[in-house]
Amino acid sequence: MPDTRITDPETRFLCIATAAFNLEGIVAGELKRLGLTDARGEQGAVRFHATLAEAYLACLRLRSADRVMLVLAEGECRTFEELFQLTRTVDWAAYLTRDAQINVSGKCARSQLMSVRDCQAITKKAIVERLKRHYKTQWFDETGPAPFQPQTEAQLLARIDHSLAQIEKGEFSDAEEVENELLAEIDS
Repeated sequence: MPDTRITDPETRFLCIATAAFNLEGIVAGELKRLGLTDARGEQGAVRFHATLAEAYLACLRLRSADRVMLVLAEGECRTFEELFQLTRTVDWAAYLTRDAQINVSGKCARSQLMSVRDCQAITKKAIVERLKRHYKTQWFDETGPAPFQPQTEAQLLARIDHSLAQIEKGEFSDAEEVENELLAEIDS
């Protein structure tokens, strides 16, 4: 059965905003100013709960964070098998289409699993195994869109991705203009 949390705009997810060493307090303060009052710092990151829309806005507004990510599963993995099993617990079909491109990137810090390339390969294999079971197929072409495109938030995500691309290209002279467009779309 698919994970329906992704289709409910009121669902709050555990998120992590990664940050450079010693910037965790600044990121937590920025999140609290955005109304995400449960932000708490830890080494190299800040944890907080947010709806998908709030997480997207955090991506746009946080100046001191590197990334904002949803925590889909969490656990201690000391072996590659434990990493595989943990990754396989996620309902990937709620997040990835049948033809989605599956690009796994990673970093190893304070981990017994030091081979990033092996961790990436094992994670991708676990994702594919879970999707094979859900979609009842043995092969994935990976010709579709790159993740992350949840079904009900696809328009919002596409708009944010499009706006960020425009900002990088210099087509928007003011980030506030992008934010106002996004907020108008969320309210409608």
